Amino acid sequence: MHSYVLSQRYKLKDTSVSVLEIAPPWVQTDLLNSKEEPRAMPLKEFIEETMKVLGTDAKEILVGTGETFPKQPRTK
Repeated sequence: MHSYVLSQRYKLKDTSVSVLEIAPPWVQTDLLNSKEEPRAMPLKEFIEETMKVLGTDAKEILVGTGETFPKQPRTK
């Protein structure tokens, strides 16, 4: 998925479209019965952190860790 996002970002670089990638952690939801899973991030915390990040100019975000993806080598 990350490679696809990078490809889309490159293809759309000269347009007004901005491609934002958010890589969520394991989140407590009804999906896969993880709502009570203590190792998963609470849904409310995930939503709050995601909304905070959406207010920045970051393009690649790992929600739950506060880190961005490592810089990818650029080809010409």
